Amino acid sequence: MNRIPFAERLLLASTTLFLAVAPFTSSAGWRAATLIAASASAFYLVARGALAVPRPLPRALLVAIVAWSLLAIASVTWSVDPAHTVNELRAQLLYGALAFGAFYVAADATRWRLWWRTMLACALVLLVAEAVRNHLEPLLGTREWDGGGGAFSTHLVILAPMLLPLAWPRDDGTRRPTMHFVIALALLFYAAWRTENRIVWLAFLVAYAIAAIAHRASGEFRPPLNGARRVAIAGALAIVVLAGLTAHYRAQQGEAGRILPMAGIETDLRPKIWSHAAELISQAPLLGHGYGREILAPAFQAETPHYGKHPEVRHAHNVFLDVALQLGWVGEAIFIAMLVLLAIEFARALRQRESCAAGILGLAVIGGFVTKNLTDDFFYRQNGVVFWAVMGMLLGLARWRTRP
Repeated sequence: MNRIPFAERLLLASTTLFLAVAPFTSSAGWRAATLIAASASAFYLVARGALAVPRPLPRALLVAIVAWSLLAIASVTWSVDPAHTVNELRAQLLYGALAFGAFYVAADATRWRLWWRTMLACALVLLVAEAVRNHLEPLLGTREWDGGGGAFSTHLVILAPMLLPLAWPRDDGTRRPTMHFVIALALLFYAAWRTENRIVWLAFLVAYAIAAIAHRASGEFRPPLNGARRVAIAGALAIVVLAGLTAHYRAQQGEAGRILPMAGIETDLRPKIWSHAAELISQAPLLGHGYGREILAPAFQAETPHYGKHPEVRHAHNVFLDVALQLGWVGEAIFIAMLVLLAIEFARALRQRESCAAGILGLAVIGGFVTKNLTDDFFYRQNGVVFWAVMGMLLGLARWRTRP
């Protein structure tokens, strides 16, 4: 009997530690170790009947997840680079499944409060740490601890809806001052500005717009907000201004006098990359070329510009194109089905007071994350695993029940 309390402490510690280290780009070993520990302790507790767990996954969603996993595993047999596919099955499929499963099973209100605070606090720590590292470069190294602007801005998109509970009532029913949310929102925008990423602002808009729509649709069950309209208008205006300034400063020299958004868009390589990706998809349209985001990296490397220090192009820079390249239109259909089924479950959660908040957050995270990945693909490494962990915890909260 003494092992059960230890397993519960291990489950809480390992899941929390995963969320603390996951945003750091060099934390692969820690991510793997914490996910394995979380999964093992969760399995032990469930087997002993010592853990209150959510209701089982909806059958349609479970079928889609299993179908996606089996197709990815089977793709080893037709992959153009079987070794790469096998490595990605471990790094992406396995760890993503462990993250989703462990956080789904472990989800409850008490753990959620610690997870939520850990995610917000560690993002702030990473922001400060990366600013210090950048200032003291090369003394503290030249490799970004946050994975670079693309990766960290994607992490910020996942976190953006997580700021909303700062404006919702506390568990005891008392009000939180809206100023907490405003300050957190200002820090979020500052962090996003530092990444110099353009699509992040659209992703923020989509995430918060979806949250607002879901909040309104939930009617009597929605968490009350003070000053929501004023904050929403001010936030939207700030996002638009910051998006325009980001596009302006990202433009190449000599273009600054042109219309702000167009200077960056017209010189973007993505349309050319997407066209090339469409040609490659047509070579294996049904089942693709094999699992792994960079399965056709050699075919994309030729698209890398030779001027400046442009990062090497290794994939299609659009998650849906990358999925079609890997697993064809069959995989694309399953992938879209998984996202849609997740969204349906979160929408159903809006109908009950206990699950409404999780439903709002889940829908907002999906909308923002998908938008962010329309111009890149961060269903990959730390961002991908964190996304599935957040999906697991929010869906678990939305479907939570106490064991009889």
